Amino acid sequence: VLSSQSSFRADDCIFKWSPTGKAVLAMTSTTTDATGKSYYGESVLYYMCGDLNRDQRVDLPKEGPVHDVQWAPDGRGFVVVYGYMPARATLFSAACEPLFDFGTGSRNVVSFSPGGRFLALAGFGNLAGRVEFWDKKTRTLVGESSMSCTTAFSWSPCSRFFLSATTFPRLRVDNCYKVFKHNGELLYEKQLGTDHVYQAKFRPAPASKFEDRPASPKRENAPLGNGSGRMIDLSSVVGTKKSEPYRPPGMRDRPAAFSLHEKAEARPVDARTFRASGKSNDKYVPPKTQKVIPGAEYLLEESTKPSKNAAKNRKKKEAKKAAAVSADAPEEPNGNGNAEIVSSSAHGKVNSEQPQQKVEANPAEAAQKRLKALNKKMRQISSLKEDKQAGKALDPDQIAKIGQESDIQAEINKVEAELKTLSC
Repeated sequence: VLSSQSSFRADDCIFKWSPTGKAVLAMTSTTTDATGKSYYGESVLYYMCGDLNRDQRVDLPKEGPVHDVQWAPDGRGFVVVYGYMPARATLFSAACEPLFDFGTGSRNVVSFSPGGRFLALAGFGNLAGRVEFWDKKTRTLVGESSMSCTTAFSWSPCSRFFLSATTFPRLRVDNCYKVFKHNGELLYEKQLGTDHVYQAKFRPAPASKFEDRPASPKRENAPLGNGSGRMIDLSSVVGTKKSEPYRPPGMRDRPAAFSLHEKAEARPVDARTFRASGKSNDKYVPPKTQKVIPGAEYLLEESTKPSKNAAKNRKKKEAKKAAAVSADAPEEPNGNGNAEIVSSSAHGKVNSEQPQQKVEANPAEAAQKRLKALNKKMRQISSLKEDKQAGKALDPDQIAKIGQESDIQAEINKVEAELKTLSC
């Protein structure tokens, strides 16, 4: 046994051997995601090489599924497209060491040209069909195009042209095929109308018959169709400042509070920087001190003052307490022989150390409340008697309550007489 790897969570496995036959990539997948983050399940990529005595899991810094992985035709490396959208793509060496990161984008397919110099990173299927063409040797983006509704694609044997087609029965309408240059220029397009395209491919030929040539410059006024071919050298744009959307003055020169998508630019990487690239430390930290707005003075003590309604209610409570204490205070004769009320504090304020006395309620008001409660009990008894006449079963407590009717009526008569006496 040259190499082995165990996977305890796998429903399916796809093996992709390198062209040299010295290493193999195993992509395992499950139909369900135990973490609940993905509807399409989980996928893991493993690397095994008997010559290097290495069998390991390919550590990818971004969470999400492995969309596609392809070996270079010469077997000197492979490219992986992985992560939640926008997905990342990374070039690895034949020894599974990260070499170059292609950044993030709407992509789920990687395709090498037969010569191995160019590669296409595309977003087909449920994506919009954006395709990026890269030069693997110079690590530059040579062009990009839009190939919407593409169901079949292939490279020409000379690695200079790319074919995309909309075929039947995957799509029953808008069947067509298009030919692009390796830099994204549209060369030929054929719309078939009501006819169908069942298959479209270049005529095969040995790739060794064609010499390896660098990317050609884009022609002036070249017909692009829905493509947007352009030549971009990333080495010339490193460090240049991109135009950004408007931000208020208070939010400038600081990282954004949040981001809908994690964006990454294309750049060379090594093992250390690649694994750390998935951890974002640019989180927004609110300022510790209140920032003074120009033209408006900020007063901290004003923010601690109670509102007008709170102050008003507090004064009412203090006045009510003071009145209750004053009403219950004992009368003492002064030097003139007159009685005066001894208050615990001046200006009607209550001393917090003196115990407050409960103010007795008005006898007439107490009798009214008592009469109201007795009348309520009489209404409940009348309702129970109606239920009893209707044949409804009553519990013992309800029957006992009906038996108290005479006592409650007598107490009502007594309270009414008391009210007449108080009103006189």
